[in-house]
Amino acid sequence: MRGISIKQRLSSVLLALIVLISVIPFTVTAKVAPPKVLGAPAHFGVTFNYGSFILFVSAPDEIRTYMAQRVQNDPDNTDLLSLSLYYQVDTKINNGSWQYTSAWDSPKTVPKNQKKMYSVVCRDGEHYTSSSYAYFSHLFSDESIVKTITESGWDYFTNNSITFRVRFAQSFDNEKTYVLSPWSKEFVLSANVKVDPNKMINFAPVLTDAEVEMRGDTPYLAVKLEKPHQNIGDLNVVTGGAVRVEIWLRKKGDKDFKQVHYWWVSNETINFNAEPYFEDYRDSYEEAAFEIKTRYSLDLRKYKQAGIDSTSSSVDIYSPFSNVISQNMPAWGSTSGWAEGEVKKSVENGLYPDRFKDADLTKPITRAEFASVALKLYEALSRKTVSPAPNTTFTDTKDTDVLKAYAADIVVGVGNNKYAPDQFISREQCAAMLTRVYKKVNWEGWTIKEDATYTKHSLDYKGVAPFADDANIFPNFKPSVYFMAKYKIIQVTNNLFVPKNTPTAEDAKNYTNATREQALLFSNRTFEKSDEIVDGGPVEQDITKTPPAGQPSTPQVESGAIVGNWSNGMTGVRYNTGTGSFDFGAYGSREEYQFNSDGTFAELISTGLGSEIVIKGKYAVKDGKIIFSSQTSKVSSDYGKTWKDGNSPADETRYFTLEKGDDANYLIIGLEDATLPLDTETNAVRYWFMQN
Repeated sequence: MRGISIKQRLSSVLLALIVLISVIPFTVTAKVAPPKVLGAPAHFGVTFNYGSFILFVSAPDEIRTYMAQRVQNDPDNTDLLSLSLYYQVDTKINNGSWQYTSAWDSPKTVPKNQKKMYSVVCRDGEHYTSSSYAYFSHLFSDESIVKTITESGWDYFTNNSITFRVRFAQSFDNEKTYVLSPWSKEFVLSANVKVDPNKMINFAPVLTDAEVEMRGDTPYLAVKLEKPHQNIGDLNVVTGGAVRVEIWLRKKGDKDFKQVHYWWVSNETINFNAEPYFEDYRDSYEEAAFEIKTRYSLDLRKYKQAGIDSTSSSVDIYSPFSNVISQNMPAWGSTSGWAEGEVKKSVENGLYPDRFKDADLTKPITRAEFASVALKLYEALSRKTVSPAPNTTFTDTKDTDVLKAYAADIVVGVGNNKYAPDQFISREQCAAMLTRVYKKVNWEGWTIKEDATYTKHSLDYKGVAPFADDANIFPNFKPSVYFMAKYKIIQVTNNLFVPKNTPTAEDAKNYTNATREQALLFSNRTFEKSDEIVDGGPVEQDITKTPPAGQPSTPQVESGAIVGNWSNGMTGVRYNTGTGSFDFGAYGSREEYQFNSDGTFAELISTGLGSEIVIKGKYAVKDGKIIFSSQTSKVSSDYGKTWKDGNSPADETRYFTLEKGDDANYLIIGLEDATLPLDTETNAVRYWFMQN
């Protein structure tokens, strides 16, 4: 048998290797294709530096995209992080001609004095703008021009100008071919050609990230920004890269931000040693709690055309501040220690309104702010979004959250098409609004308008004994107050609910404004206890009757009826239906009506200085008017201790209307001879419902 040749043996080995290799998995990283076209420089500017010019050039978006794709494709290859982007420079003096010829389009034929190529040093995610020194002798072949500029210095530009333009000339294949960009915008260097730095700097930075990075044992803070606005980039290059990014830091526990660092706007990622600022976190820098914001600044002395380079002290101008980025920081500015845990839960549960960012939560909450709190709760429980009511709903606010909460049947106005957005609210009002959220989410077909007559469901507050300050709770709010108290959503201390925020001289200590942190606690507890709440069942009894012992009373004022006590001014006076007279408590200016179901009425007018007038008589209601008749009066000058007969007022007829607000029902009575429409600022007086 003939032997196997060496050639056959080699072929067998190669075949075996091919088979072996074919079953071994491997990944080939595809090379990212370079751009076939390049845009003109994003920013271009020139400054004078005596023996040279400093050129500032920014890369186009094609280079940003190309570099980002390279890094994404091969993230471990550090050689792909950087790129030198080359460009040519063309000039003309005064109204002369450009130096460019078609020979510049081929690197082999570029004139000798123009073969000096300049570059933008780009680094992915960090900077795409850089400077190059261009010496006079490299730009101008005429030695006399070089000598004149050198000897004259900046004074040369008082009566002369040099116009510059640049274009990219980049090879991505080892100088086999070149990609040429369009020319940049022309830049005129002259003492008489200026920009307006104050106008150009008026654009805030946009922060995208800020985090602590460890380099060995040293913490560095990496602050990342979006590429600057076009005007900021232009201002930076015309001032020789002098626009700064100031970094302001606020650590947890600090009241104010402090500037801790600055760097140049050419860098879109700024890293600096953060060890001096986080000494409290030496063992766990990743837990450092802080907030970062930035702004641009410029010392105008750096801009020669401003003509103030001789000023001894800096002349700084600033941009607006950027957005704020937080790390491990609470959403609020400050809160009470006892509230911090539940406020944090409200953030985690998505109940924290954006308007409370950095807010002092210990402050009283306004009606507009509470609308935001209640709206967040409704959206979290219902998993629905709400469209706002029309902007014309209220005359005193166009707040989007207020209009959304109104559309969702969570809030109503205070009457006369007003909402009173800046008015502080009380604990009983908080209870009423949050209860409306519960009703809207859980009671089918429920609306504020039909609340008094709704019978499919009721609130569960059985077994809750009346509070010691039950008489101070507005009747309409009692079901909500006791409902919230039963489920410990709103806590009660010493059997006092402390319902109001309008104290009288008698017991001011039992009155208070609700605070922002309290509102967030109430909202969060409503959210977390929503599965525990038991429905009170359908309404089977007349809700206008006195409830069984241990249950609060419900409103007794029916729509369209004016029976009851209505007040305008200081409270502290009660109408005694047994004696048919007013009992005086605290004193102050006020006017009150008591309309009785038998067709009689009593009116009290008090100046607060001891002078009291009581008018009694009969009344009737017809066609939107109140008819007063058979009136007599008594007067007192000693706070109602002694009385004497007064004049008997003539019969009169006045227009009236009823309105429902968040905190009360209102009776609006027109002044004498007033015609429709009634307006409490011009021809009518508003009275709020006190009691039956």
